[in-house]
Amino acid sequence: AGAGARCLGMDALLADRGHLVMVTDLDGEAARATASTIGRGALHAAVDVRDEAQVGAARDALLQEVDRIEVWVNNAGVLRDKTFAKMTLEDFRFVVDVHLMGAVNCTKAVWDTMREQNYGRILMTASSTGLFGNFGQANYSAAKLGLVALSKSIALDMGRFGVRSNCIAPFAWSRMTSSIPVTDEASVGRPRPPTSSLIARCRSSAYMTPPSSWVSVVMDLIFLFLRLFVLTSQALFVTVVTSVVE
Repeated sequence: AGAGARCLGMDALLADRGHLVMVTDLDGEAARATASTIGRGALHAAVDVRDEAQVGAARDALLQEVDRIEVWVNNAGVLRDKTFAKMTLEDFRFVVDVHLMGAVNCTKAVWDTMREQNYGRILMTASSTGLFGNFGQANYSAAKLGLVALSKSIALDMGRFGVRSNCIAPFAWSRMTSSIPVTDEASVGRPRPPTSSLIARCRSSAYMTPPSSWVSVVMDLIFLFLRLFVLTSQALFVTVVTSVVE
């Protein structure tokens, strides 16, 4: 759930390993574009993760193509940044509903399938902001730390059924954070999310880029493979904090 660029990288790796991938996003065109970039029959659907019916419909559509759902990634997100004094309760609830309740809705939708097949991997995308806080992001940080606790509890609940729940807490720029205003020269040069060209480099392991870019590629690779690791790890719970380096 969530068709951001970092989701693209992980989905591409899963597709390379033979998984049929479905990309969902509130923006149906973004989901289609990501699925098209992944290729290999990747599916796509416009889904509002706050809507249980839409999430259920996406699950049912996927089960019409395959008889198992082995991995579900909760990556959907949104920002409504303001200082707490200026933040409305509506903006606070909206962010929590997308990040936290969206993950609850999606995980609940695939729970019965994973329990019956005695196998499943759930991955929550939290944030370093959830662990350390950030100015003007009380709603976002509360939702992201909630995902950490949710993942821990789901891991304990579902472990006896062969289902693992893991959580990562990256610091990264993405399509979602592109809404943050660029106010200084440092912001202009901030790291950008990986593109399809980066994914091609990930697949080919051909690092023919300048040193500064090479460092960014390495960090993106670490990020992608850590996400892949927690999907296959036998550990009940793993929290990974990673950074994007310019």
